[in-house]
Amino acid sequence: MDPEVYPRPTGEVYICGMSRDAEVPDDPEQIVGDPESIEVLKRVAGNVSSHLREGEVNLKAEQACFLPCTDDNRPVIGELPNVKGCYVATGHSCWGLLNGDGVDKEF
Repeated sequence: MDPEVYPRPTGEVYICGMSRDAEVPDDPEQIVGDPESIEVLKRVAGNVSSHLREGEVNLKAEQACFLPCTDDNRPVIGELPNVKGCYVATGHSCWGLLNGDGVDKEF
């Protein structure tokens, strides 16, 4: 478990961090949060701040997502074989936004 808490200027708080391996479904509607993981994150939130305890907050959403990761946790960066001039940069996990500019400069 790697909980992360992101307070927003609007007063909203985004909490995440319950990762697990799973196959990406073909239908995006099938991507839903794991109820047990969501309950753990709610408890963590309440421990972080009394303002985030259940009954004290207006819960807006419970969501899930998939991060682009490789088996060895190293991004895939380079020209595609047999497709001249076509490059790929993926597999950065949650660090894609942070590392994207640096990867772009290398291209």
